[in-house]
Amino acid sequence: MRGIAHISFVGGGVFVPARNPYDRQLLVEHVAERTRAKGKVQVTVDDRCWSVSLNRPAMTVWCSGCGRSLEAACLSSVHDGPTFCLSCAFGDRAVADHAHAHVIHHRAAS
Repeated sequence: MRGIAHISFVGGGVFVPARNPYDRQLLVEHVAERTRAKGKVQVTVDDRCWSVSLNRPAMTVWCSGCGRSLEAACLSSVHDGPTFCLSCAFGDRAVADHAHAHVIHHRAAS
């Protein structure tokens, strides 16, 4: 489903628009807030499914897209795939498309 994101978490879920950069920024903020509140959420957007969870303070995980340290880690539904920050996974389409291309490349290499 393009242009709509489905955020699922224990106790509920919500659909939010994801059509333009403003919608994408709100999506990032909403996922961050739900992840802090629930610990783990699942996001389906642009025909991709992501598992988002809080990073344990003792673990340092880096975003495969931008290289930043992660507060919340986004893993695609591809097992052993790269880990992305919220902005790279759900933000501006150019970055999100890079993340998708990385996942496709990882699938092809497996």
